[in-house]
Amino acid sequence: MRTRRALGAGAAALALAASLNGCGVFAGVMSGPVAAEPNNPDRVGPAILVAAGTGPGGEYRAWVYRTKDGSTCFEVAASGSGGAGCSSDVSGVVGPSVSTTNKATLVSGGTAAPDAMSVVIHSNQADVTAPLSGAAGALIPGVKVFAVALGAGATPTTIDVLDGDGKVLVTEDLDGG
Repeated sequence: MRTRRALGAGAAALALAASLNGCGVFAGVMSGPVAAEPNNPDRVGPAILVAAGTGPGGEYRAWVYRTKDGSTCFEVAASGSGGAGCSSDVSGVVGPSVSTTNKATLVSGGTAAPDAMSVVIHSNQADVTAPLSGAAGALIPGVKVFAVALGAGATPTTIDVLDGDGKVLVTEDLDGG
């Protein structure tokens, strides 16, 4: 698991930082409404919106895209904060990540399991089920991703990846659990 606390104690937004394999991560405080596009200046080609919603910390969006060096990135942005993780392979997208602010906890990640349809995030507050988005497959064939906003102070413990019948395909233990 890769974890980064969002910058700015008063940030009302969610941030993601999922860095692997020596890849750079940027995270910072932004002002104004949620960005319409990813913030990475090294982005090339299309950015695919893979998740969007309103959670305890406000509105957020998540995208996958590629950079000049060919890395694949997963970025989440919200009013007040944002971040991204990039990797030379899909591990920067499929590995679970947890980001926190004083108002929310965002859990994100993905899977390459072909039968996967949804995830259940177990935390100290509640179990939350979310669908997996196949939109990332346009850039990363076979990969499905998710981003879920939990309440402030939530500590995710495990993530179950489920098939269409609700059978657990994979369970990821998180360091916070």
